[in-house]
This record gives sequence, C-alpha cells and structure tokens, in this order.
Amino acid sequence: MLHTVQNYKRFMAGLGIASLMTLSLAAPAFAADSATATVTAGTRTASYADLAIAAVTYSHTAQTTASQNMTLTADDSTGSGLGWNVTVQSSAFAYTGDNGGTSIPALNFVLGTPGTPAVTVGQAIDATGGPKAGVGGALDATKKVISANAGFG
Repeated sequence: MLHTVQNYKRFMAGLGIASLMTLSLAAPAFAADSATATVTAGTRTASYADLAIAAVTYSHTAQTTASQNMTLTADDSTGSGLGWNVTVQSSAFAYTGDNGGTSIPALNFVLGTPGTPAVTVGQAIDATGGPKAGVGGALDATKKVISANAGFG
C-alpha cells in the first residue's frame, strides 16, 4: 500500500508541475492589448553657423562688403504643433577707439533674401504652411526670416 501512496503522490506532484507549466505558457494570452508610454516634449531652438564677415580696410568713406552666407537651423521639438517664427535684428556696432571714429548704425546692416528652407529631419516642407522663408531688409527692425504655421514645421 505504501508503494501505491508514493506513486499517487508522484502522480499528483507531476500533475501539479504540468498544470503550472501549462499556465505559465498560457499567461501571455491574458495580457492586456494596450501599452502606455509617456513622450516628453522638447524645446524650440534656432541657431546659426558658417557666418563670417569679411574684413574691410579702414577708410573715411562708406564701404560695402561682399555678400556673406550663413546657415540658420530651426528645431521645434515641443510637439505642440502651434507653429513658430525665427526673427533677427541687429544693434549698432559701437565704435571703441582712441581716434574719434563713429559707430555703424543698425540700419546699415542688411539681410538679403533668405533662401528656400530645406528639411534636415522632421516634417516635409509645405508651400503654404511652412517652414517658409521670410523677408530681408535693414536689420534696425525685427525681420521674420523663417516661419511655420500651426500644424507645420
């Protein structure tokens, strides 16, 4: 009879282990069909690069330097979709020196026509929504050089 009780216990233990293994294999079937993730918004930034203003020889007459180029990069990682503008403005270049020179007024610093925006990453460019080039002109007043309407850029 002892042998039968031991076989019965082994059988029940084996049945229990088999049941647990079956349940562990079936557990993923009971998992939820959704997942939640949090996306943290970034910031808006604008930066420029590759701008070099050519040197000029000192003179008592007005001078114009050759055109210079710069690269402006705008990044809207906020995820808000509210749109944005990048503006530029200059102050006067203040003269400092011993021989009585004059400052260069901001009106004398001029931005040419901004080039066509190019996508580096992110949304494609839309002709009506943006990003789109702004205007050039004297930098004594704020000039919008690139912008994107709400839902673009």
